[in-house]
Amino acid sequence: MFYCHSCNEFHSADAFYIDRKYASGFFPICKKCLLKTACDYDKKTDTYTDNRDKTMHVLQMMDLPYIDSIYQSALDSAAKDYQDKHRATAWQSYITMIKSLFQYKGLKWKDSEFPADYVSEDAEQINENSRILKQGKKRFGDGYSNADLVYLENQYQDWIKRYPCENKAQEVLYENICRTQLNIDKKQKSGKDTKDDLKTLQDLMTSLQIKPSQTNSNALTEAKTFG
Repeated sequence: MFYCHSCNEFHSADAFYIDRKYASGFFPICKKCLLKTACDYDKKTDTYTDNRDKTMHVLQMMDLPYIDSIYQSALDSAAKDYQDKHRATAWQSYITMIKSLFQYKGLKWKDSEFPADYVSEDAEQINENSRILKQGKKRFGDGYSNADLVYLENQYQDWIKRYPCENKAQEVLYENICRTQLNIDKKQKSGKDTKDDLKTLQDLMTSLQIKPSQTNSNALTEAKTFG
């Protein structure tokens, strides 16, 4: 049984896509959760409608390529079975082809092939997420999912915008704060104890002198007149 980081439930191995980048050998989000993320889901009718932008977002998260010709072919196949409530979506057909056919083996998000006339409000966001992911991997290293790396990098940038970061030692402390935040978030979602992680977070903030009590004390000191 393997743990899904989206629905926070355990499922058998066949509920996950194989992904050798992870120690478990599987992508850490189950197929059903990815389907809901890659498509528009109607809970009342339990039906899925393909959404290209959402599909691109999930492929980027999985570091898999978007190839427009394949996606269009998958859409055409799905359209033929539109009357079948439980038909395979274009997303399901697409991900099966990308992960099973030899010619696409080893391709990543950077190898995507978009249509020449593709214009979307999400295009800039997709490029921005790619940049964030690249920075996050460089800063925090391997062993994290793409979603974790985006979270870590966004938190890091938020910290250094709000507080001084003037040397390597401070950079390392902020990085460890972000890692600790990620651990706390995951443990809270799974109902685990976070006491030790919260203590670690407090200690790191103390080392940087950015605890709320320290910040207030420094502000009061600076506000005092010489007399």
